[in-house]
Amino acid sequence: MYDVSDMEEEINNVAVEQPKMHPRNSRMPEVVKEACIKVKSFIDLKNLEALKLYLSNYNKDDQSRIINHVQDDQAPFFRACMLGQADIVNYMLTECSAETELRGLYILKSEDFNDEVTPLWVSVSEQHFAIVKLLVEHGADIHASTATNSSPVRCACYCANLAIVKYLVENGANIHQPNVYGGTCLMNATKGSMELCEFLVNNGASVNATTVGGHTAMYHAIKSGRLDLVKFFLGVGASHFVTISTEIHILHLAAIQGNQTIFDYIKDNTVMKLSRLVDGYELLGATAIDDLDNIPEGLRLWNKAMDLRYANPDAPLTKIIPEETQQVYRFHRETTTPEQCKALVASDTDKINMHALLARARILGTRHERTINEIRYRGAMYADSDHYQRAVDLWKYAYHLSRQCNSASDEVLVFDLTLFVDLLKEMLSKGSSGQISEKVQTSDIVDVFALLVKQLQEFAEILKVRPLQKNTFKNFRSLLLIAIDFMNFFYLSEGHDEERERFTEEVNRVMILDAESENGERLLHLALMIDSAKSDAALPSIDVIRALIKAGASVNVTDNDKNAPLHHCITSWRKQIEIPDRGNKWKELAWVLIEQGTHMDTRNCNKDTPLAFLQEQGCVRPLQYTSLKCLAARVIVHSGIMYRGYLPTLLKSFVEIHE
Repeated sequence: MYDVSDMEEEINNVAVEQPKMHPRNSRMPEVVKEACIKVKSFIDLKNLEALKLYLSNYNKDDQSRIINHVQDDQAPFFRACMLGQADIVNYMLTECSAETELRGLYILKSEDFNDEVTPLWVSVSEQHFAIVKLLVEHGADIHASTATNSSPVRCACYCANLAIVKYLVENGANIHQPNVYGGTCLMNATKGSMELCEFLVNNGASVNATTVGGHTAMYHAIKSGRLDLVKFFLGVGASHFVTISTEIHILHLAAIQGNQTIFDYIKDNTVMKLSRLVDGYELLGATAIDDLDNIPEGLRLWNKAMDLRYANPDAPLTKIIPEETQQVYRFHRETTTPEQCKALVASDTDKINMHALLARARILGTRHERTINEIRYRGAMYADSDHYQRAVDLWKYAYHLSRQCNSASDEVLVFDLTLFVDLLKEMLSKGSSGQISEKVQTSDIVDVFALLVKQLQEFAEILKVRPLQKNTFKNFRSLLLIAIDFMNFFYLSEGHDEERERFTEEVNRVMILDAESENGERLLHLALMIDSAKSDAALPSIDVIRALIKAGASVNVTDNDKNAPLHHCITSWRKQIEIPDRGNKWKELAWVLIEQGTHMDTRNCNKDTPLAFLQEQGCVRPLQYTSLKCLAARVIVHSGIMYRGYLPTLLKSFVEIHE
């Protein structure tokens, strides 16, 4: 085992070594790389003296070159700032000409943060105040921001470090600069102290600035349960409305957060219409039932709301509900009279749960994210109790609503469909083992698949516009994989002719897109790829492969690594080669491709061909499935015959896939 004491001893020994080379010889890049590693090890051990002694072997120019050399995404100087080694940072700034704006990769897994930032930004994030001062004193750009335009002072507000915020502001930091999403310093500060928020407001921060989604500092304060900040923001003129998908009153935001203390304060200290107050109590009741699993409290709040509606019997505030009922809500209807509301206490839990969903949809609207989230949540509760069809109904409806108010590329839609895939897999697994009697309904599969195909069509148009947002291609690839999952589900179900015809039409629609991932993988490639070598990993469906080919998928199309579908088939086969009985199934899949005319001798970027493996497995006689055209291409490649510029484009491309 190599412990720290061993490392310290070795480093101290290395520190007194003589220079290995003149700083101008031809090995300079390699030596800088080696020296960079050594310097980082001194930084990790907080050994300034050893660092000084080691760098004394180099002239000033090379010292600067070493400490500013970016290796493994970070220069030594950046690393010293990140780790809070103030004495080392000071030495590098004063003696080694450290570059204060040289960015390094900073990763915070807990915050899902991964970006290249400046030494000042990382020092603020790690709350190394002494280093922040050193950097500012040496001219660091106080406004240098991240890829999302988050400035050091905004980061300091997020870290709730009032001392650093004050220091940066005193030195010219701009507290009004939002990030690309509209997030402000004040919004970030709502997780910090009252003093920090007061400081920002007193220095001109707008309490009513909004993000691109319409969120304000008040929104964040209520979400964080900060009654003190709610009082403060109301006192300095905060708007009574915030946006979460749609515009709502802050009383309703407190209600859907389930915070009765903040709810009561807003109720008692703002002027509002009776209808808004009544809706607030009904939302608070729905939250008690759905989020807190407190049905008695929810019913109490609903009765309170109903009493307010009928406080004046001569002019009651009647509840307006839709004429039609919906199957997804079990055809339930909201209560409209005090008598009906009081009778809910004797109702079954399902009716009360549906009442909560109906109330939320009426007050917030079906486009509101909270409405959709609670429908998803209730579906999950049904799935957990093995009421799978109820879960399917609710999640299908949630996806339908989510499609109406989100871009086709939005990650939330990937989340919706991933839930669906997991649910249907669980249903099929439990159904095959006899644990449940419910069967997956083919109509549900076709309904969701049709929505997914429409989403892919819209997504394909988004991909034509640059620049693309982060994770756009990742989301598109996920949707392609989900499309394959739904095709698998369909061929495992017992569909009628009408459903099969409709499903085939949707498959044809998606194939017309010729959709591909960022790496050029089409549906046929993806359908033949598996991630796991485990025996329980699902095999590709031969019905899906045949359906894709019938719908026009090319068996010879290649991805960006020049892999044809057969290459991916062989790669997946190799992963499971030790699993009994899998060989024959993979052989059958390979044969489907071979019989449709795939070239077994084409090479990918690694110069791999499927042919050798297929021969090892005794699958084919090469000449039986190798055309004269293929043989000619191989002779051209093997003999090194010049063909570019001599062959037509189609023939040139054909020879290239054999290279």
